[in-house]
Amino acid sequence: NFHHTYHGIGNVYEVNKIFDKALEFFHKTITLDPRAADTYFNIGTVLQQMRNHEEAVPYFEKAAEISPDSSGTYVNLGVSLKALGRVTDAIDAYYKAVKRNPIPQAFGNLASALHEMGRDKEAVDVARQGVALDPNYAHGYNILG
Repeated sequence: NFHHTYHGIGNVYEVNKIFDKALEFFHKTITLDPRAADTYFNIGTVLQQMRNHEEAVPYFEKAAEISPDSSGTYVNLGVSLKALGRVTDAIDAYYKAVKRNPIPQAFGNLASALHEMGRDKEAVDVARQGVALDPNYAHGYNILG
């Protein structure tokens, strides 16, 4: 069960923003347990925090392949794809997120991406769905104007 220990150590380093060490321990984890979807996800989030979206994408894709019901994985995949200018791919990822677990953040990110692509009517409908889930979700109101 060293992989759980390595993962935990990686989490501590990530929280403390010691990203090189976090990646080192997360990589040790997936060496021992190549099906650890949460660790692939964590590697992706560390890379996002380092602004290395290009490298983060395959880790989120691997996490989604192993655990396809994880809404958070698709939200983060969408964030990295959008940062890379791949807005259409980001929209696909956000739609997968809202299908799996309709959380306001997924709706907000989806609405923003749709708006960026000029799909404003669809963006407003999606933003309304996010606000309906959480009336305190400020980003949804920002999108609605």
